[in-house]
Amino acid sequence: MVEDEYKDKELLLFQLGPVQEFIAQAATVGDLWAGSYLLSELVWAGLQKVPDKEKNVVFPDLSTDTVREALEVKKIPTIPNRFLAWVPAGHGKIVAEEVKKAVKEKLDGYVKGLGLGDIGVQAVQTQVDQFLQMTWAVLPHPTGTMGDDYNEICKKLAMRRNVREFSPWRESVPTGPKDFLSGKETAIRDERGAMNLIKEKIAQDEGKGAEEILEVDEDDKTSKAKYIAVIAMDGDRMGETLSGFADKDEHRKFSSSLASFAGKVEAVVKRHSGYLIYDGGDDVLAVVPARQAIGCAKNLRALWGDEVNGKTASVGIAVGHVSVPMQDLVHKAHAAESCAKSEYNRNALAVSVFKRSGEILEWGCKLESKAIYIYEQLRDSLDKNLSGRFPYKLAELLQPYGDIARDMRSVVQLEFEHAWERSTQKAMSADLADAVDKYLGDVFGENGKPNDFLDLFLCETFIDRPREGED
Repeated sequence: MVEDEYKDKELLLFQLGPVQEFIAQAATVGDLWAGSYLLSELVWAGLQKVPDKEKNVVFPDLSTDTVREALEVKKIPTIPNRFLAWVPAGHGKIVAEEVKKAVKEKLDGYVKGLGLGDIGVQAVQTQVDQFLQMTWAVLPHPTGTMGDDYNEICKKLAMRRNVREFSPWRESVPTGPKDFLSGKETAIRDERGAMNLIKEKIAQDEGKGAEEILEVDEDDKTSKAKYIAVIAMDGDRMGETLSGFADKDEHRKFSSSLASFAGKVEAVVKRHSGYLIYDGGDDVLAVVPARQAIGCAKNLRALWGDEVNGKTASVGIAVGHVSVPMQDLVHKAHAAESCAKSEYNRNALAVSVFKRSGEILEWGCKLESKAIYIYEQLRDSLDKNLSGRFPYKLAELLQPYGDIARDMRSVVQLEFEHAWERSTQKAMSADLADAVDKYLGDVFGENGKPNDFLDLFLCETFIDRPREGED
């Protein structure tokens, strides 16, 4: 029997897209931020149409000013691309249509702000009108068990999204080069189509144009980072977590913990000389100097565990020279995050490194693995008592064996010790030796990947090696 408090209500789940593809269309860090900020602004405009939103929106948590202040004052994109809310019975469709109208009006305001004149506005409007993908679902008869209701409305939304509405692409500018970021729309100005022009304007207006990632050396000297890293972090098994709540208060409490986490992310990223792109609760995107990537990921994961009831999260990192297209790094970071979840069974880290030769190094581990400790020890020892050639000597010793088989642990350990002796005059500490032994046990275990042992050293040395004089 439905409790009285649910009898006159229904659930509305609203989603706005596209997200990752649109955000990744970026030439600069400022573009990345602007794409996230624009989507947050659009959803925020729609949320204003939910009756008594502070009380009725279950996710994101609007019961305090945390989310609003982050977006409006700190200019941090914190609004996720979907929201869940209670609305009066029989009004789900009405509210959804009002939300859609508010989102479109907000976007149209950005179009007018481009200052293109009547003809230019018409050309932009045609492209903009084909951009937004807004879908929603209503659960008219909630059971009162929040987890079951959430599962049901998510299924309804998924079915609605699967009924795709395809319309032929209408191009307002018949000829000319395509948008150099999307490759789809005809460029209108600055080699950009409508949506990427809006991103460019937002970044300029907020003073976040061609932002550079800076790093600080041991002598406290600041310089432009030659290699940068995109970090993508996502909470593990979030759907399962949300499906397990008994009532709306429990769900809202969890939303509040997500908001608390989001409010502390920027400080972690800044501590690592980074730039926060998106911070939507369980989903974080940031850019940091390459040398800071592992430390930043480790601290973000620790913060997540502290703020969100000990839940786990997985992290993907893509490292490349500043000349690598930003879109490639963003896509690879998200792919690495998926790899951390699928190949390393969540609560994991996966790294992809773009070498300027075109080679891509890949490595991953569980976040509680001793591999992180080994990485940090190597970083601190590099060019102090350990030659930067160490991993390459190890690779040379292992190369004749081909792919490292699961029964080769003793061989790899002997070759590792031999390479270490040739690369340093200092004995390995007992703690490091113990960590190496445990990590060998991981990679040569039943679910391990033996090649990760070598790839750890190759990735660390490439990321952390000194780069004086390198363009």
